[in-house]
Amino acid sequence: MLNAQFCRMIEQHFKTTKTARVFTNTTDLDTIEYVWVALHGYGQLASYFSKKFETLNPKRHLVIVPEAQSRFYLNGVGLLDKKVGATWMTKEDRETDIADYVSYLNELKSSFENRVPKNAKWVVFGFSQGATTACRWIQKGSINPDHLVLYAGIFPPDLDVNAFEQKEFKSWQLRGDKDEFWNERAKRENDSVLKKLQINPEWISFEGKHKVYADVLQSLGIRIEKEEGL
Repeated sequence: MLNAQFCRMIEQHFKTTKTARVFTNTTDLDTIEYVWVALHGYGQLASYFSKKFETLNPKRHLVIVPEAQSRFYLNGVGLLDKKVGATWMTKEDRETDIADYVSYLNELKSSFENRVPKNAKWVVFGFSQGATTACRWIQKGSINPDHLVLYAGIFPPDLDVNAFEQKEFKSWQLRGDKDEFWNERAKRENDSVLKKLQINPEWISFEGKHKVYADVLQSLGIRIEKEEGL
């Protein structure tokens, strides 16, 4: 017979360490002029996502592709085709996940910033879920990039205006003309945040769906180079 006295479980958190997986396009950092931190979308892996950036010149552009630290089977554990993806966060224990990935990305930045030339320009790039991750990292983290690129993603509505006002960066938004996730609601939310933050991004539209295209990235890299005049 069960004891009639019950005790409610108490939620607690504790810090632990975890090994992160990161991909880069070069280890020769002496000639680097641009440092890209490229954040993948929901259900992707850095190993595949990083291949899209191979069109950028590794003598000038260091591309760092960190992988989100929560992996899962995309098609369920009972199926033969056990494709794996990763996510930066879910709605469960949301604030803890955000704090963890901000800390993770801060450490990643610190590990590279003293190894590249001091005048190198930093580009924070986010695709889809990685776009909101990039924005929250800028808001809450130690990164103050020269460029923020949101590719097939929007500025999340819960950004802190005061935190963003302290950061100065060139803002870019890229969107495919057949992006199945770009609808009126996404546009309204994005426009509302842009107005609140007083940000006027440079828009780039391209032919394509909700995916990263290597040729679009190559064109973006050229435009950023022209913007900086390097």
